[in-house]
Amino acid sequence: MRVGSTARSYVQIQGMEKELKEGYKEANYKSYVLTGDIYQLFFEKSLNVLKIGGIAGMITSNKWMQASYGAVTRDYFYRNANVNGVIDLGAGRFQGATVDTSIIIYSKNDGEIKINEPREFKAIKFYDDLSELKDIEFNNDIIVANKDKQWVIMNNLENSIFEKIIKNKPLKDWGIQINYGIKTGFNEAFFIDEETKNNLIEEDAKSGELIKPLLRGRDIKRYNCIFNSLYLISTFPALKLNIDNYPAIKKYLKSFGKRLEQSGEKGCRKKLIISGLKHKIQ
Repeated sequence: MRVGSTARSYVQIQGMEKELKEGYKEANYKSYVLTGDIYQLFFEKSLNVLKIGGIAGMITSNKWMQASYGAVTRDYFYRNANVNGVIDLGAGRFQGATVDTSIIIYSKNDGEIKINEPREFKAIKFYDDLSELKDIEFNNDIIVANKDKQWVIMNNLENSIFEKIIKNKPLKDWGIQINYGIKTGFNEAFFIDEETKNNLIEEDAKSGELIKPLLRGRDIKRYNCIFNSLYLISTFPALKLNIDNYPAIKKYLKSFGKRLEQSGEKGCRKKLIISGLKHKIQ
């Protein structure tokens, strides 16, 4: 027996009328969760009506693979189905459906799968023309499924890196406190753009030794960072640099004049503060 379905709109169970959502709960769906979506119940129902070895294929939102409300569905597939493949289609595939969609193909197993170790399911990220789906081949991408983890499509290398990461203690558990990043004392001088960087290096190639790519706090997002072609002139005190060895940078910093000057002890000449490195003005 083969079952197929495409879904173009999704209905959250908690938004249904009280009588209806209580009826689904009383039906004892293993995938029922109040914050979930009705398509999760379709997954379970379709598997129940299949004969042993029968295959079902569903096109739905892929949020259940990682969202907390999808944990019951991931656990249900983990314990009750043979997942033949998952195809991630991305966003904007169907008119009226703005969510990211995926296809999951699964078959009925003879009884509950009684294992506690991770299972591997074939998967692929498919962002080509849908007409080419008929020729699709599953290669190295997999989902490592575990009853208490999110499902993420990764190749073998990505999965090995992911496993190394989760084996280590999360940063939040290290008991460290980060108060501040780099303080230059005068960002307008030490934060430079691409053009200024290129000019300094063109004038003196050694300048490149002290110019480093820069990410500010605002450039760092939750899962990625945005490089805005900014650089830092990194004359850190701990490096004990002689600024005379970097004439282009010295000339550039001195162009800021009094904004980089401070008075030393009484009777001493003014000194140029270069990111904490004091250098006497000649």
